[in-house]
Amino acid sequence: MNPYLPMLPRMGWRNLATAAGHNLLSVNHYYALNARISTLEARPYRGPDLNILKTGEPDMKELAGSLQGLDDESRKEMVIRLMYYGEGFHDCYVARTPDHEPAGILWIVFPSSNHLLAKHYRRRFAPLRADQVMVENGFCFPRYRGLGLLPRLTRHLLLEARNAGYEYSVAYAPVHKVVSLNEFLRLGFTITRMFTEYRVFGRALRTV
Repeated sequence: MNPYLPMLPRMGWRNLATAAGHNLLSVNHYYALNARISTLEARPYRGPDLNILKTGEPDMKELAGSLQGLDDESRKEMVIRLMYYGEGFHDCYVARTPDHEPAGILWIVFPSSNHLLAKHYRRRFAPLRADQVMVENGFCFPRYRGLGLLPRLTRHLLLEARNAGYEYSVAYAPVHKVVSLNEFLRLGFTITRMFTEYRVFGRALRTV
C-alpha cells in the first residue's frame, strides 16, 4: 500500500470530489515533448542561491508537514507528488535556499524505473529507452514562482543525467498548462505529438 495514502484527505474534500469526478469520466489533451540534453538552453533565474539534493524520507515527511501552510491548489498538487513518491519513484530532487527552505521539487525518471511506469502508468507514459530520461511532477512553492526556478532545476538535473550517459529527455505537458509548456519549449524541448487521454472509471486510456 502507498505509505502516503493517508495524506489524501489533506487535499480537502472539494479537491477530492473534483479528482474523483475527473477519474470517473474525463477527456484530457497532452503534448509529448523531447529534447537532446546537450542542446538545452540556460534560462534566466532571479531567485536565491539553491542547493539541489536528492530527497529521502525525512525530506518527504517535511514536505508532508508543510501542507497546512499551502493554498488549496498547492496542497492538492503536493499530495499528488507525495503519492507519486510512495509509488516507488524515488529519484526526486529538492531545491533549497541558503536557509534550508524548500523552494521546489522535481522528479527525473530513469529507464531503471520502467517497471514502475508499467505498473502504475502503463497507459500514460511510454517506456524509456536506454538513452532517455523523463522529467516529471515539478512543483514550485508559491513564494518562489515566477523566478525561473523550475527551468533551472530541470536543466540542472538533465545535465547531471547527461554526465551519467543519457542523451535525451522526454516530458509530458497538459495542453491547458501553457506556462509549463512554454518553459519546456524555451529550454529547448520540441513537441513530438499531441494525444488525447480518456479517463473512464479510474483507468487512463491513451496511446503512448
